[in-house]
Amino acid sequence: MQGFCVIGIVIAVGYVAARMRIGGPSAQMVLNRFSFFVSSPCLMFAILSKEPIFDIFHPSIIVAFFSAVLVGVVFLVLNRMFFHLNAPDATIGALNSLYLNSNNIGLPIATYILGNPALVAPILVMQQAIFTPVGLTVLDVTTKGKVSIKEIAKQPLHQPLLIGSPLGGVGCASPSAAAYRLAAGHCGLCDFR
Repeated sequence: MQGFCVIGIVIAVGYVAARMRIGGPSAQMVLNRFSFFVSSPCLMFAILSKEPIFDIFHPSIIVAFFSAVLVGVVFLVLNRMFFHLNAPDATIGALNSLYLNSNNIGLPIATYILGNPALVAPILVMQQAIFTPVGLTVLDVTTKGKVSIKEIAKQPLHQPLLIGSPLGGVGCASPSAAAYRLAAGHCGLCDFR
């Protein structure tokens, strides 16, 4: 119950700060960008660098993958039968169905309730490494009528979580804890001990 209280307090403080407009009119955009480009990748780096790689990529990821794909397929079937969305809109709907909220609420729950933030890492990597590139490729084909292998190959470079995660995985394989601390120090917020 204590974990839920921590999460609830953080949400309440964020709500009050937003209602009082603390930070000015652009605070929400600045904090969202900071979270997306800096703190979340650093957090994933820190989490993955502390866990043995085989403990992180547990066979349960297979269940999570097929569960997500099943829900995406159900959406596409429902779209075909009832919604009749065009291909780009159906792609967005399928992506919304595939994604789990493993970052925004999953990470705090895994940390404060389950006691292991590494539990959400494989799901985040799966979403960023598989679902996002496939979805963006389908969107390119259905909106532009073409697809570029070069653009597909560059997609991971625009996903900070996907960059921070493998670097953390490499860090956990490194024999030098000093190298990890040095890298974590460059991230600014990484070393959560």
